[in-house]
Amino acid sequence: MRGGGRRISPLLAGLSAAIVVVGLLLIVILAHPFGGTGTSFPVAEASASGSSNATLTAEPAGTPATSGAASSPVTAVGTPLPTSGPTSTASTPGPTPVGEIAIRGTWSSPAAGATFDTWTLNLAARPILTAPSTVVSEVTFNVAWKNGRTTACRAEHAGSTGAWACTADLVQLDVPPGPLALSFDIADASGIVTQGAGDDLGVTYEAVPPKPADPKLTTVSDSPSTGGNSSTLVERVTWSLPAGYATKVRLYAVLFCPNDAPKAKDGTPCLTEHTSLPASKLKLVAEADGDANSLTIRHTVKAGLCGPTLWCSGDVYALVLAAYNEYGHSVFTIVTSTNICHSCTF
Repeated sequence: MRGGGRRISPLLAGLSAAIVVVGLLLIVILAHPFGGTGTSFPVAEASASGSSNATLTAEPAGTPATSGAASSPVTAVGTPLPTSGPTSTASTPGPTPVGEIAIRGTWSSPAAGATFDTWTLNLAARPILTAPSTVVSEVTFNVAWKNGRTTACRAEHAGSTGAWACTADLVQLDVPPGPLALSFDIADASGIVTQGAGDDLGVTYEAVPPKPADPKLTTVSDSPSTGGNSSTLVERVTWSLPAGYATKVRLYAVLFCPNDAPKAKDGTPCLTEHTSLPASKLKLVAEADGDANSLTIRHTVKAGLCGPTLWCSGDVYALVLAAYNEYGHSVFTIVTSTNICHSCTF
């Protein structure tokens, strides 16, 4: 060693070179395991085609991950999954949606534009089922007029002809005479009701009023005159009628005793029901408006015996009422009648 310098021994220099060569070999082995060919392992399947350069498509949220096999399809975001058949969820019956007609029907009776003069009306309709499984449970008929509407009647089963029918009592329902509009609703077994299942039907109700019911004659007052040879008798006649039927109610005096005959039994009323009354034997006593239910009459009655007539008139044997409208008049109803008495002294 000269000039104070240090020399590296030949042995150490050879060992260092060996270490460098081993390090380089390790680097080559780690970069190429098992002597591979240089092809890297895939990190995911690209698509059903297996193409290594295809773009991966994300699944919709909540969709289970696929196994990564090449045969598994990839579904695009937002595309609904196809179904293989109908769902198993049972539908629950409910009201018919607005504007949807579940069951239709046609009128069997009456005819469109019909005119009738009876107080009862036969109504009938035939349902038209849109599905063979539909079961009709009831048909409800309705009637409407200028100022009102009501249920006319209900049919709960079909007749032998297949029509559902019932009869409406228009007097009992307070349906007045005039133009009427008829309709019907159909209910099925599940409770769904199709309102207005058929076309509205226009008819005309031209009935005379029913006879006034519950007629009564009561004395309001009986006032003797100053001289005592007469009295002023005030009486009230009352009755009942359904609203809207009558325009006038008239009280008539019957000017004969229809049941009087030589062999007629004493105590027999002069006038009984179903007796014919000729117009020439009737005299108008008073008149009231159709919506009234009473009227008052006043008479002067002479004192003393005056015979078997009302008010000592000499010719009035009974009082009757009749209701009138534009279509005619009712049957007369008896308010009061005198009795036959051949053996009586007046």
